[in-house]
Amino acid sequence: MEFSAPHGFVWAAMAPGERYIRMRELARWVNWLVTAFELQGQIPPCWYRHPSILEHLTALYASWVRIYCRTTSGSDLAEAEWISTLHAFEPYLRAPACANGTHHETPAPAPTAAAGEDLEDFLATSAFGAAEAEHPAEAEAARQASDPLL
Repeated sequence: MEFSAPHGFVWAAMAPGERYIRMRELARWVNWLVTAFELQGQIPPCWYRHPSILEHLTALYASWVRIYCRTTSGSDLAEAEWISTLHAFEPYLRAPACANGTHHETPAPAPTAAAGEDLEDFLATSAFGAAEAEHPAEAEAARQASDPLL
């Protein structure tokens, strides 16, 4: 599978197959994050159904990868700064309507999800999983892809 490098983690810009692979990658990392930083009860199990939470976790993941997986050195405090950013993001990783473990659409609660619905079901049946790629800033992404100095 070829990934859309200039688009990074802009979910709307990914082809459905790439979106599926990247979401599963993010889900594995979120599971690690919840355990490593003891965020059980803070990040709802239905985080992927909440666009704001998804975007915050995506930003945390992308920056974590840049810090922990890079081959060149960066700031001496990059890891500590990332942890500080995580703590600053914590209020934005919550979905109070889903605190009891049952997903509710935001802003108004909706009927609960079908029993057994999970990330795989969501990716297979939702518009998120099937939507065609469309970058919200396609022209700028194309300019940056063609001019590495931008």
